[in-house]
Amino acid sequence: MLLRNPGRYQPLVEDALRRAQIPAWFTRGSRRPDSTGRAFLALLHCADEGLTASRFAEYLSHEQREQPFGWERLLVDAAVIGGRERWERRLTGLSAELAGNMNEARTDEERAKIRRQIERLDDLKEFALPGLSV
Repeated sequence: MLLRNPGRYQPLVEDALRRAQIPAWFTRGSRRPDSTGRAFLALLHCADEGLTASRFAEYLSHEQREQPFGWERLLVDAAVIGGRERWERRLTGLSAELAGNMNEARTDEERAKIRRQIERLDDLKEFALPGLSV
């Protein structure tokens, strides 16, 4: 790849290739922004924008530890936005909806899938809600 302004675009290209799991080597060395700093900035933007789900999902994408599969989808399904109270109300509502779906499930496979979603949702609440108390 040839970049017109490598100082400006190389970190972005490097990050994109890393996320896509495409091996890359750079001739000028590699300057990667500190991902913890990027995660912190995403969290600050999230707070500034009223704790939007899209900004929180961006924060999750920069977070250092592995996030369970499906957290972003749960955020969308719960339609979280607003303050911490609304996040709690929406995530609790989604939890109740999933519990209702569990009662209506007809097969063991459906129940197992819903059980995994409930477990992911509990993990998401445990991770996200304390951080939204700022």
